Amino acid sequence: MDKILDITQQVEALGKTAEHLATGLLAVDKLCGGLPRGGVTLVGGRPGMGCTSFALSIMHQIAQRQAGNILIFAPQIRSHQLCARMLEISMGASLEDVFRGKLSKDLLTHAAQAYKANIRIDNDSYPTLENILQHTISTPQLQLLVIDGLERVCRPVNFETEDICFSQEQDTFENILRCLKGIAKSRNIPVLCTHHLPRSLEKRKNKRPKLTDLDKKGLPESLADQIIFLYRDRYYEFDGEEGAECIVAKSPGGVTGTVILGWDHQVGKFLNL
Repeated sequence: MDKILDITQQVEALGKTAEHLATGLLAVDKLCGGLPRGGVTLVGGRPGMGCTSFALSIMHQIAQRQAGNILIFAPQIRSHQLCARMLEISMGASLEDVFRGKLSKDLLTHAAQAYKANIRIDNDSYPTLENILQHTISTPQLQLLVIDGLERVCRPVNFETEDICFSQEQDTFENILRCLKGIAKSRNIPVLCTHHLPRSLEKRKNKRPKLTDLDKKGLPESLADQIIFLYRDRYYEFDGEEGAECIVAKSPGGVTGTVILGWDHQVGKFLNL
């Protein structure tokens, strides 16, 4: 019990840092402070590495301790599926175990009521920047904006805000990142984006992602305030290392490095070791 209280106190202390919002993943917060307020954090990895799970795990941690709203655009997953994933992460067990009677339904009720923050979901298949901006403006007490699948965001014909002005001719990802940076800055919130990296990295002997992999996708790394890559050795090797590597390749303070997180493969959840 003392250990649980100690971890809670550490998370709360980190969460009070004005320039960052603590992720609740202690090793990440200790290395880089968490998610920079007013900035964009890009999370990249190959499909199956857990980019969506990483975003949901952070949402779970923040929603437990922060009142307000979290807004997520999840074009690749249906609303009811995302709600189920969040409940599984909150319970630390699959919903199938509840429905089969292996777990108490009280646990499901407790998990559903555990969040202080409201989680608002938009799962339009191809959200536009206009739609993202409008939802962001209309959401009060916004704590975090999540874009799960940067490649699904549509290219606008013409788009202007007070801070941003660009034309249709500019690069698609440049448009998107510039707009998201404007939103983050104007609302003083962190923006978390996930993106799948190219298949070519799997041809390397060392399959850990690098910043050069973003260039192959046309993603200007200079526009992201923080870049995090995910890698799980067990994904490629049956007898590989357990857990997951969280590679901070860029941060606002210039701190980089790799931390190890726990990985619950049954639920799809990142954990503090």
